[in-house]
Amino acid sequence: MFQILKRNPQAAAIAAVMHIAIIVLLVVGVDWLKDPEQAKIKVDVVKARVVDEARVAAEVEKLKQAEQQKKTKQQKEKQQLADLKKKAEAEKKRLADLEKKRKAEQQRLAREKKKRQQEEAKRKAEEKKRKEAEAKRKADEQKRKAEAEAEKKRKAEEARKKAAEEAKRKRKAEEAAQKAREKELEEAMLAEQQAGEISHYTGLMKQKIENNWLQPVGIGEGLKCTLHIRLAVGGTVINATVIKSSGNEAFDRSAEAAVLKADPLPVPTGNLFERFREFEIDFDPNASDL
Repeated sequence: MFQILKRNPQAAAIAAVMHIAIIVLLVVGVDWLKDPEQAKIKVDVVKARVVDEARVAAEVEKLKQAEQQKKTKQQKEKQQLADLKKKAEAEKKRLADLEKKRKAEQQRLAREKKKRQQEEAKRKAEEKKRKEAEAKRKADEQKRKAEAEAEKKRKAEEARKKAAEEAKRKRKAEEAAQKAREKELEEAMLAEQQAGEISHYTGLMKQKIENNWLQPVGIGEGLKCTLHIRLAVGGTVINATVIKSSGNEAFDRSAEAAVLKADPLPVPTGNLFERFREFEIDFDPNASDL
């Protein structure tokens, strides 16, 4: 409703004047408390009408003036509002510019602060790196000195150990050589002793076999063979086999029979008996040692 009045102020004024005129006519021209009377004088009626129209015109003029004042006031208020809006926009722009400048300054300060922090961090890093390098150099130098000293001690210890080991090795070598000589001598003596015993018992065996040999009829002299003999403990003959024939089967069989008849054969006791568990013996009845 108010928007319509603002858009059409002239029509609104006319409508208001008409409404006021009607109200004035109703209020002034009609007496609601009295019965209507006919006018006695025609002149008075005309005069009343003239007065009413003048009052209406005055009211209309008054309304026009009020409307004009209202328009003037509205225009003034509109202009003031426009000015205020313009000032507000200018203030807003000024504040925006200030905010922009403040942010730009803040960013500049932040960049400078960051740059200072980076430079400080770089300086500290370089200082730390320099100190670490210096510490490493000193540590390396101390390490080299310690390693050189340790190497010197190690070489001295190695030389001492080497000398001690060499002396020990020589001593052991001399002891080993002495033991080897003693063992060799002992073994030679034992071998000589065993050889003598073996030769002794071998001679006894040959003699007993020869004593139990029956020479076959019709064979000549000069025959001999080699026998493989197996004995049990105590000299018991287990087996006797010709392994190298004389060429005469009768002679070979007589040799085997002689060994079996000579059972048990004389054998040594102890470890030397192992030598005669299995052995070979030459059977030559014509040999001078039989």
